[in-house]
Amino acid sequence: MELLPNAFVNGQMSPFYREAMRLHSGLAVMTPDGMTEEVYAKLESELEKLSDLLGQTYIG
Repeated sequence: MELLPNAFVNGQMSPFYREAMRLHSGLAVMTPDGMTEEVYAKLESELEKLSDLLGQTYIG
């Protein structure tokens, strides 16, 4: 992530980087038992938002 252009802006994580790290952190501490159908549905929605943010940030 750090290699992406503008990953850090004025020493702060970009909105895309921050969102990606938030998602990663949530998944990293989740146990297999915690992966319910609701969690997968929420993850799908959050990944769609991350994809939109990626497009806005790097594609225009």
